[in-house]
Amino acid sequence: MPDSADYTSRKAFFDRVLTVYGRKPVLEALRDGSLDCHALHLADSNRPGGIIAEITHCAETRGIPLHYHARKALSRISKNSRQDQGVALDVLCPSFQSVDDYLANIPPGRQRLLALDG
Repeated sequence: MPDSADYTSRKAFFDRVLTVYGRKPVLEALRDGSLDCHALHLADSNRPGGIIAEITHCAETRGIPLHYHARKALSRISKNSRQDQGVALDVLCPSFQSVDDYLANIPPGRQRLLALDG
């Protein structure tokens, strides 16, 4: 049976992860040295070469772990099978917080919150 403290810490970690998908967006994110990238996910059906070779080279140069997945598994990671192009990158965003946490910690005074959907 999994340890609940371990589950809680893993959930807290992944709540601060943004998954970027698509070949060009992933390549741009990898080229930005200020981003803390956790893992690169690739479909095992991708053809080696071209932009995929650039992406893997960038990730390897930065020491980012590469994970190969079946197409369906990658679609679950990207949550967008139609547009992921067989590539997804987990980027750590330490300032991410839930809306509930944000609202609970708003300092007194005038605050504005703009919420967009879609």
